[in-house]
Amino acid sequence: MPVTTPGTNYIYRGHKAAVTTLAWSPDGRYLASGSVDKTVQVWQIINGALHYTFVGHTSPITALAWNKEGINIASAGDQDGKVLVWNAFRGKQATGPTGQHGKVLSLTWQNLHFISTTTPDSIIFSSADDGTVQIWDARNEKSIYNNTGYGIIRTLLFYAPGSLLLAGDKHIISYWQIARDENDLSQQPDYYNGHTGTINALAWIVEHNTFASASNDGTVRVWSTKFPPSSASPITTYRGHKGSVYAIAAYQGLIISAGQDQGVQIWRFDTGRLLYTYTGHRAPIRALAMIPQWVNGAHTSTAIPFVASASDDGTVHVWRIPEKVLSATPIPLP
Repeated sequence: MPVTTPGTNYIYRGHKAAVTTLAWSPDGRYLASGSVDKTVQVWQIINGALHYTFVGHTSPITALAWNKEGINIASAGDQDGKVLVWNAFRGKQATGPTGQHGKVLSLTWQNLHFISTTTPDSIIFSSADDGTVQIWDARNEKSIYNNTGYGIIRTLLFYAPGSLLLAGDKHIISYWQIARDENDLSQQPDYYNGHTGTINALAWIVEHNTFASASNDGTVRVWSTKFPPSSASPITTYRGHKGSVYAIAAYQGLIISAGQDQGVQIWRFDTGRLLYTYTGHRAPIRALAMIPQWVNGAHTSTAIPFVASASDDGTVHVWRIPEKVLSATPIPLP
């Protein structure tokens, strides 16, 4: 197994406890990190300079999301389900707390036009540990849709306009086609089946119309969106980790995965071939984030392929995918 002693661009040590969640700003200049220490810290990836610390939460941070403009951040973690929206550069809260019945575990901020009463970049999707999925307007805290019955949803993923994936403790991935009318949002989802443990993370592989799912069953599975979910089988089932897999990201046909075994593994989505293992952390890894490759709808082909990894050791490592990994086995586009 190709294990290497990694070099890092920067190790951020600003938190006082385990780091649980990460989110890049859309332009790739800043990283927001949330922690068990109840803070969200926004810092520069080049040198780790702390830009702002947000202290509005009363419980460990569980989820973060930037808006498209890279100005506001939504953060969650409080036991009462509050999601706070605040200005990342001034710290001023943009809207008041929005309550969801249980602790929010996942957030995604979408630039959608499908609801007539909203404006672009105002829609936030959230999921909670009581099985609720909520859609709400960040401008005025108005709940547009709220439904229960999905089980504990730990991760949300938009992979196409109006197409949402949900996954969590039920071991299945729900496919939800978001309607264009706010009065028709409650259709029954279809399902991807295959995992035997809680699903912790989802990642969209843009160039290949596939997505990956990471689970406590120790596997990462890659799925094609070309087939109906109920009849789909995994393209690849990756079993390289020892223990639960908590986080995944994707880059040009490569899957980056991490979890209980403290290593970050990079492997091909189509074959499962392991190419590289990052070994810088000293505790389980809870979150991964790939620097954005798309800014304002344009592909930033010159962007440096930085990965951020967050761990129970209280650090965030920012490191670059080695050139030998990118050049050794190019993955052709479909």
